[in-house]
Amino acid sequence: MTKMTLALPQDPRYHASLRLFFAGLGATEEATLEEIEDLKLLISEGMNLMTGDVTVAIALEGGAMDATLAGTRAADEGLSRIIMESLADEVEIEEDCVRFRKVFGARHE
Repeated sequence: MTKMTLALPQDPRYHASLRLFFAGLGATEEATLEEIEDLKLLISEGMNLMTGDVTVAIALEGGAMDATLAGTRAADEGLSRIIMESLADEVEIEEDCVRFRKVFGARHE
């Protein structure tokens, strides 16, 4: 299992860099282009749910990614939850964190 942790301020200027980082991780895991686009949207919607500084923990294992965004969560989940649930295999939204799991390719079946 590979684990990584990133800490960044909740500032939209850093969202593009985080999206690229997740795209790179997806490519490393041999995700399809569609799955990479899903990852980029998942992290964007997850960040939209957070306020203040955010710590992002990532675990890669067996063709799957687990990501946790920890910090202060915005009160309104709105459309972000619906989008995330349509793209990820699992989504949990709690008071102080957002978690999602994405399984890649044929390993998903």
